[in-house]
Amino acid sequence: MDEDMTQRKKLSEDEYEQHCQENEARNKPFLELFREELTKAGLSPKTIKRYVENAEFYLNEYLTYEEIVPMEQGPGKVFTFLDSWFDRKCLWASEDETRKMGTSIKRFYKIMMEHGLISEDDFEFLKADIKAALSYL
Repeated sequence: MDEDMTQRKKLSEDEYEQHCQENEARNKPFLELFREELTKAGLSPKTIKRYVENAEFYLNEYLTYEEIVPMEQGPGKVFTFLDSWFDRKCLWASEDETRKMGTSIKRFYKIMMEHGLISEDDFEFLKADIKAALSYL
């Protein structure tokens, strides 16, 4: 872990790791709900796996990169993720992979909205940000 990051957040590396693990545990039921809903929708196992892995990456990697952001605040962070962070930090981030990531995140948050875990306004904001970020590709 970057030493500057732990100093900025006033956490030791161990404290930061503990907070990350707690956030990952908190995100697990959201990811399971996502998987269940995708299965009910009849998507192929391969598509489900990709969508869940992408959502998990967004929640458990990006939203914990500089600070620990809960899932409910994720819609406000998606533009920066898709517009710059993903392609700079992930060597596999082609234009196609960035679009797939955007689709996965949008589908994840749509399901969270349908279950009352985020507001419709937050979901509409997320959709607009994804569209804007992907328009630069």
